[in-house]
Amino acid sequence: MDAYQYDELPPDAFRYLVLLPGVNSDPLRCSLHSSTIDQAHYESVSYVWGTDQRDHDIFCDGRVLKITPNLYRVLLRVRLPDTPRTLWADSICINQEDLREKGRQVTIMGQIYRNAERVLICIGTTGEEHGANVRSLLKDVSEMIDIALIEINRGVEEMKRNGEWQPQWSPWDWFPFSDADAPVLSDPRWASLNVLVEQEWFQRGWVVREAGLARQGLVIWGRTEFLWDDLMRALVWRHRRAVKTIVIPAEDRFRSHLEAYEAQHQDIICVFYQAGSWKPCSLLDYIHFARALRLKDPRDRIYAFLDLAEDPRRQLRVVPNYNDTPLKVYRDFATHYVCTTGDVDLLHYVKHDEDSLKSGFMTWAPDWSKKEDNFIGFVSTADNYPPLRSSTGKVSEPKLIDGTTLEVKAVIIDSVRFASDVFQSSTTTSTVLFRLWTLVRQSTPETPYSTANILEAFFDALAMSNYYGDLTEWHQTRRIYIATFERLTTQMQESEAVSWDADEIATLESSKFHGFISSLISGKRVIVTERGYIGLVPDVTQQGNLCGIIFGCSSPCLLRTTSSDDCYAYLGSGFILGKAVLDLDEHGLRFYSCLGVEDSKDWLEWDVEEQDIYLL
Repeated sequence: MDAYQYDELPPDAFRYLVLLPGVNSDPLRCSLHSSTIDQAHYESVSYVWGTDQRDHDIFCDGRVLKITPNLYRVLLRVRLPDTPRTLWADSICINQEDLREKGRQVTIMGQIYRNAERVLICIGTTGEEHGANVRSLLKDVSEMIDIALIEINRGVEEMKRNGEWQPQWSPWDWFPFSDADAPVLSDPRWASLNVLVEQEWFQRGWVVREAGLARQGLVIWGRTEFLWDDLMRALVWRHRRAVKTIVIPAEDRFRSHLEAYEAQHQDIICVFYQAGSWKPCSLLDYIHFARALRLKDPRDRIYAFLDLAEDPRRQLRVVPNYNDTPLKVYRDFATHYVCTTGDVDLLHYVKHDEDSLKSGFMTWAPDWSKKEDNFIGFVSTADNYPPLRSSTGKVSEPKLIDGTTLEVKAVIIDSVRFASDVFQSSTTTSTVLFRLWTLVRQSTPETPYSTANILEAFFDALAMSNYYGDLTEWHQTRRIYIATFERLTTQMQESEAVSWDADEIATLESSKFHGFISSLISGKRVIVTERGYIGLVPDVTQQGNLCGIIFGCSSPCLLRTTSSDDCYAYLGSGFILGKAVLDLDEHGLRFYSCLGVEDSKDWLEWDVEEQDIYLL
């Protein structure tokens, strides 16, 4: 039988397949059709591609079309016994050998998934024995959520009747917390949900858009089926109301899915967030979070997420081009983003190793293929992290010089005097932190911080002036850590030796405070600058590198000098603790602020100038 040959696809059209009915081992048969998206009625398929080897047959319009083993199994699973089923599956509906067609179809893929009547999310069969547990758990959690939402709506309606409700209000953070002994918090079925999110489907990058844009998603795990919305609602509830109790190790795999779901259901998720604490995920954030996910083609680290983020001004116009190298795609995207938006927030996403810095070429453009395992403490330009401004309140208006060099307004504030080793969360014990404190203290002949509170500054730098969990509990644990380090410092000064108590170590290292800090500093270095400032910086930072503030970014940055004046290699963003203190209450609860925020423009006291610098 002849091999199937694709017809040329009109520019405004897409293909869909009609899968003919069959049972058991009946051969797969289908026909392919073209149409405009708005005139077609179909379901989309989301699945794991697996191998690229096409060694299975589907009979398409009387000819043989070779498909991958995974698609073959998916089509067998979703085929109906007695009626045709109209589907869209990317690897068969797009001619994968025609790179021009592939680029055009990827451009409209968001529309394809939005227009689908349903997206069939095919997880596979591995671990399917847990499917019944997951389905029943999601049913129970959904009922719990629905009951709470009914009560919330009743409260809103009552306030409206009493004239106490404003039209612009939303019931922010009204969803109740469960009692500590609530059965749902210790339900053994969460272990089955852990098995689900560990499946390969959740490791893929493309599926974020495929599920996130769906009108309705149906999860198919072996013989078990349940709604995608039920899964997402359960994960949102767990993330906002039980994250400390219900542990899901593979959390980074569904973070992007939560962001996409929340963006499509803002009217529902507001009940889980404090007013002003939630914002839609930006395109850059989606691309960044996907560094923990798998994409076979590195160019898809941009192309797979183009339609997910809100872009009300319709500024970005990225046309997929699979003839370009991945590095060219990344650099073209960076120049287009900066020139189109006029923003410098792209710089927060730069991640280097020494090899990528050796070229010295467009070091300010993120290489999205760089894997990221630690998203804790990541700072991006948003309401929660406003841009740092110049002494006159301005931000950079970036300019592209010769197509590759980025001109920005900045101030070079300091240089690195001491840089620690790179930390790993698994080996960051309390004794490791005390050794770090000893090195920091020895490297700080002068300090901008109050000498009476220097340990507060040290721990605020490690936590990036942030906290996790209950604020009062956090403050108490920090005080215990400070008291312990003060005692050990005194011991070392008197006898050059320290003595740890085993119970003391256990108490410190079991705290949320220690867990948060050890996670946040993982993969980073702690620095002390020549002026005595303490910071947390990228792992490529070395002694002698410069600390700067690029106006419009939300945190300081690290730079490396080049042979040209005012020209620098950009190492990445960091956190440097300023000397200004924010007092939270009358009981001594306070945090040092980030250098560069409105009350911490310390450079105005120094003989340094705000100037144009050039990032090579």
